Amino acid sequence: MKASDVAGLYRNLGLVPPSDIADPRERRSKYGAKRKEVDGHVFASSGEASCYNCLKLMACSGAISDLKLQPRFVLITKSAVQRREVVYVADFSFIRDGKLVVVDYKGFETPVFRIKKAMLLERYPDLVFEVWTKETVHQFMRGA
Repeated sequence: MKASDVAGLYRNLGLVPPSDIADPRERRSKYGAKRKEVDGHVFASSGEASCYNCLKLMACSGAISDLKLQPRFVLITKSAVQRREVVYVADFSFIRDGKLVVVDYKGFETPVFRIKKAMLLERYPDLVFEVWTKETVHQFMRGA
């Protein structure tokens, strides 16, 4: 019997299945976001997927170029003291007006995000960093 079948039995009885047998695709994220797939890419939230759709339109119109998903930026390199790299994984990056723009879609900013953002801007002072929200995406889609 599969884990999803056992989880289904729990649900049929009106019970919440234990997390160790619940279907991983049905687990809620820490902040309640629901995953969404667009063009074969799975996004952490529907807002992030909307952000991607907006950026795709901008890329098609020629407003931006070199759109990348989940770009990685090394914040602290591996060394004898630091056993592994500390990286910042943004949601998107692209080129606009000859400058590298990094976009992170956020419903709200966490303390860890603020620290990593500060480290990113310290290490890469030439890039443009933007935090997009639901309102930002709506403004772009309306053409404001």
